[in-house]
Amino acid sequence: MSYHNSAFHDALRAYIQAAIAQLAALGAPREVPLSAYVERGYKWVAAEHEPIGGRSAYMIVPTAPYPNGFRESIRKLNEVQACAEALRGDSGVYKYFDKLVGVIAFSMRMDVRRCLELFWDRYAAKCDGCDFDESLFEKQYEILEKDLYSDTANVRIVAPLMGCQCENAVDLQDGLTIEPMQPDDEIHYVETSPETWGREIGSVEFPKMHAIVCEVCLPKRIQSDDKQGDNGMEWMKMMDDVITGLCVFAEGSFVVEGFLITSESIFLAHTQRLRQRQRYGRGGWLHLPEASTDKSEFPELFQALSSETIKSHGAIGMALRRFRYASEREREEDRLVDLLIAAESLFLQDEGKELSYRLRQRVAFLLGTTLQDRLAISSDIKNAYDSRSKVVHGSGKNHKEPLSATVPKIEGYLRSSLQKAILLVSQNRRPAKAWMNWDTMIYDK
Repeated sequence: MSYHNSAFHDALRAYIQAAIAQLAALGAPREVPLSAYVERGYKWVAAEHEPIGGRSAYMIVPTAPYPNGFRESIRKLNEVQACAEALRGDSGVYKYFDKLVGVIAFSMRMDVRRCLELFWDRYAAKCDGCDFDESLFEKQYEILEKDLYSDTANVRIVAPLMGCQCENAVDLQDGLTIEPMQPDDEIHYVETSPETWGREIGSVEFPKMHAIVCEVCLPKRIQSDDKQGDNGMEWMKMMDDVITGLCVFAEGSFVVEGFLITSESIFLAHTQRLRQRQRYGRGGWLHLPEASTDKSEFPELFQALSSETIKSHGAIGMALRRFRYASEREREEDRLVDLLIAAESLFLQDEGKELSYRLRQRVAFLLGTTLQDRLAISSDIKNAYDSRSKVVHGSGKNHKEPLSATVPKIEGYLRSSLQKAILLVSQNRRPAKAWMNWDTMIYDK
């Protein structure tokens, strides 16, 4: 096999062998595999018992501590200097050393010793014996070499979805799916969960979950350069589009358990977690069918929602933002205010008079199929306007009907309206001020 830097390959191989010998010299038991050593003294593994109801279950198990002085001793090995000498004249690698290098929002200072220790940790974690494993070394070295000689890093972002139920994986676009969580993803979820920090909890169970999964190739940032720019966070925009799409697609609630970020790159050495837990929607859990007789399939809606036509459409963009804000709110009053702002953005562009009348007329026209339907929709919108007026003027009582009944109706009307508007505009590429010529459409009807 050919290598970019054969001298470094051979020196790193000798370093791993020397580290294994040093572990034995410090009295490590021969029967303990390298994978049993974890710095923090414990790790999460699948529980031995079978959880009830198809749930996932994990437990903490103690791990073998490294002998005293092991870390310090392998930093002083002669092989460390040999690795440094092999890399010193290698401009393809050395540009990343003794500098602050980042992937996504995380940066770390890399040098030869840190590179070797990270490689040791990854090699040891996968070694089921206590002797040097040639094939495992070559596999791990191949990963390391690709990483060191590349200006990019492959990153996997997982957003666990508590409560979002679907039959199978849903492909949204290249590298972006909603799929069942893999065992490694579940362990990363448990390890980074605030509920499991500090080892107070010895085991944990949770329902099987799906997740939004985004796999992207991102540029590495060196010190203060801005090579990553906005493109480095494009994945977050895609994930947010999926979350917004789920809010718009169907009634129901779900919880996004943050973003779990993993990579084989040594420049993103450990699983990172961005954002806190956030619930969207109210009521029962969201069901995401593969197809629906009364709605477009979710991938079609997502493709339309994430298109440049929709993103540049001011009215729909504002309506989507306020609709999502409403899904995050705890209080019915706040949800009602956001929903009606969204409705006005969608239906009342550049309108200055008779807002309540025009809004209920247009929503009723768009969604109603019979006279009775339209009259009911119009009445519900009027009631919602009256309730909002009382809320924003400080009188939150004496509503014609409870807000717990009004808000779900308005949310349903707006959800259906947004679906129609998004698909109509994305397919016909209509400009911002002409997604519907209301006067012509209504009077022609």
